[in-house]
Amino acid sequence: MKILIVLFLFKSILLFSNSTVLSLTLSADEILVGLGLKNRMVGVSGKIVDNEKYSNIVNETKGYKRAENNLENILFMKPDLVIVGDWMGKERIEHLENAGLNIFKYKTPRNFNSLIELVDTLGLKLNISDKSEHLIREFRNRTDEIEKKAKDIKVIKTAVLYSKSGRVYGSNTIFDDISKKANFRNLASESGIEGSTIISKEKLVELNPDIIIISSYSLEKDDPFIEELLNDKSLQSVSAIKNKDIFPVKGKYMMTSSHHMIRALEDIFKIVYPNFKEGGEN
Repeated sequence: MKILIVLFLFKSILLFSNSTVLSLTLSADEILVGLGLKNRMVGVSGKIVDNEKYSNIVNETKGYKRAENNLENILFMKPDLVIVGDWMGKERIEHLENAGLNIFKYKTPRNFNSLIELVDTLGLKLNISDKSEHLIREFRNRTDEIEKKAKDIKVIKTAVLYSKSGRVYGSNTIFDDISKKANFRNLASESGIEGSTIISKEKLVELNPDIIIISSYSLEKDDPFIEELLNDKSLQSVSAIKNKDIFPVKGKYMMTSSHHMIRALEDIFKIVYPNFKEGGEN
């Protein structure tokens, strides 16, 4: 059985060693660019790559065709391999497969380890393991640096990631993994919430976080949602509201599942522990 698996992987590597590739998700677009595959990309997922609210590769993909998940566009580009996310839906993916396209479906990362596994898998599949290993090494080095600092934290803060719709992020989310690496308590996870879910304002009052972090897509200096929270009369007893400890993190770092998420970890650590000094008090 092991021999068969090795032969299958070897055949797969040969097949896609010099292949052209097309991603139908922004996350995979960003990873492919990070892997230095621009010369093998026949296009990108869509116009979303041009929107600096969401995209970390605005200046990297000018001139590329946009797929926009349009089968005619995709077939015209003639990719050897099409990358899709598991969130795209079974029928949509089957539609592409029935058109004769080679599909690689990835599972949406829920933590940094699964993100690293995705980069590693793409490196193997596209026969660029040297480049994927370099990207992973840089990602791990920056992660290790934060974890090393976080070990010295003496007064542990509490926080939630909170959206305009009232959504928080509990266990099995990137934010929860960030809370572990940056050494703060994710109160949504501690309250038993798994994944992301909308909570009532009463629940937010009950959680009473020291810090509220918002995933901001505003291009303004100050996200107006912060002022909205500060002025909400029903939330005045929440510590983060009373102390005006509400901070934005760029949504393109927080929500796009690519190696750029390291910026979310680095920014959130600075937000939660702004006075951190190595070897000293935080």
